Amino acid sequence: VGTVHTYAVLHLDRDGRPLEAPEVVAYVQIDGTDGGLVTRLLDVDHDRVAIGLPVEAVLLPARERRGAITDIQGFRPRRGGTP
Repeated sequence: VGTVHTYAVLHLDRDGRPLEAPEVVAYVQIDGTDGGLVTRLLDVDHDRVAIGLPVEAVLLPARERRGAITDIQGFRPRRGGTP
């Protein structure tokens, strides 16, 4: 679990082509640590994201996990958080 520290709404892909829908990339400060990660925000409207939003990790299905950082698909608003 963590908190959105900062974020950006992306309207173009890496090649400069318009995305079908905006995507949100955020720096998530991990609770109880001095660190965090840059990750995608999932299950949230791009116009409702805010600094301070409490979030939780979304993991790959258990059978697909490898015990690596890549097991995290992104983060979504925590239940009780304000999406």
